[in-house]
Amino acid sequence: AEASPCTLHMGTLLPILQDLMSSKYVDFIITALQFAEILVNQFKDLVAETRQSCNMLPERQIDLAREDRLKKCNTCYNHFKEIHRLLLESRVVGQFGGLRSTLQIFLQSC
Repeated sequence: AEASPCTLHMGTLLPILQDLMSSKYVDFIITALQFAEILVNQFKDLVAETRQSCNMLPERQIDLAREDRLKKCNTCYNHFKEIHRLLLESRVVGQFGGLRSTLQIFLQSC
């Protein structure tokens, strides 16, 4: 799975969304969750496929580009995991059942 140029920036965007989810303003939380939903739907397959394919490689095989992609995908995975945790604790969790399910399935598939 080839990495999209957008994945280079997801590691930057996802922590911002996490911060917004901790806001006292419900509008910020909702906007962060809407954006997170777009990102997870767009990149879940790439992240999952990269993580799974890299686990299949022999340890002695060196592929720096693949290792870099794996590192970025692992970072994104960890941020999505934290977003899922924050969503479950959120005041608006009932409005985002689809995102909750999508994140659960995605996190379990990796």
